[in-house]
Amino acid sequence: MEVKVKGVTEAKATLPEKQATQEKYQELQTEVQAKQTAFDRLSDQTQFLLQSSTDSRTTSQLTQINSRYTSLLTFTKVGLVSLIIFFTHLN
Repeated sequence: MEVKVKGVTEAKATLPEKQATQEKYQELQTEVQAKQTAFDRLSDQTQFLLQSSTDSRTTSQLTQINSRYTSLLTFTKVGLVSLIIFFTHLN
């Protein structure tokens, strides 16, 4: 998923390219949001493991998983909002 999102970040020169990018961001954001329930369950389990684990490597990896998903969700939202603002100013 992270690779897909990073592949959309290239600046586009023409309006049709920008519109295609907006559509792609919408698809990616929908896909990320569709995984929200599963991620919430994983996050709950992660919190339990973080509280019970004394292994710093495990704790670090669990924290990283949470951070990466949160960043992915934020990145797709910011990209989509930026494109929506751009198209709003064109009209």
